[in-house]
Amino acid sequence: MNISPMPRREFPTETVVYGLCWGWAAGLASFLSHARVHNLDHVPPAWPLLVAANHSSYLDPIYLGSAISRPTRYMAKDTLFRGPLGALISRLGAFPVRRGDADPGAIRTAMRSLKQGDVLIMFPEGTRGQGADMLDAQKGIGFLATRTGAAVLPAYLHGMAEVFGRARGWPRPGQVEIVFGEPRQYLRDDDPSEAAVEVVRDIKLLGSSIDSLKLDRARRVG
Repeated sequence: MNISPMPRREFPTETVVYGLCWGWAAGLASFLSHARVHNLDHVPPAWPLLVAANHSSYLDPIYLGSAISRPTRYMAKDTLFRGPLGALISRLGAFPVRRGDADPGAIRTAMRSLKQGDVLIMFPEGTRGQGADMLDAQKGIGFLATRTGAAVLPAYLHGMAEVFGRARGWPRPGQVEIVFGEPRQYLRDDDPSEAAVEVVRDIKLLGSSIDSLKLDRARRVG
């Protein structure tokens, strides 16, 4: 298995503000944890890419975005787009999605982003989980996978619940492992619901491989 340290992010030249915000975010991730990236060679260097990962921390998009080293976009619940936090995550590539019901506007934004060749980070669970156990997939991931033709890259983040999960009121240093799987593509004729289930299954398989990575617990901080 290919193992890499967290790579240096190549900031896009779209806007100075985007680069500065990502520099701050990546610095925060480095401060909070020792992160290792597994199978970085599975990440396509170009083309539209839909990254599907488990979700246990508000910091998940930052760690994934820093590991991928390509400009990224991601959905975030609409209630976060208020005040300074909303301004910050918008500049990090986030766009709002309504929780609890269908949001055609968010889906259109996601499709437009993928058609432009962007990297879109999605969390099929639709909300933060409690740690190792994943929730059922929402329909949006299957719809985008079958309608856009983008490669779907499964990813699993291990240790994020301990760094800043639901049970933590403040970030805590820790060991983080980011594992990428093999990308796959879906056809327009494929069933979106079945695609969503398959994507989650791929993520869970990556999670089950964590034990075989022989994590170096002695390097854990805190």
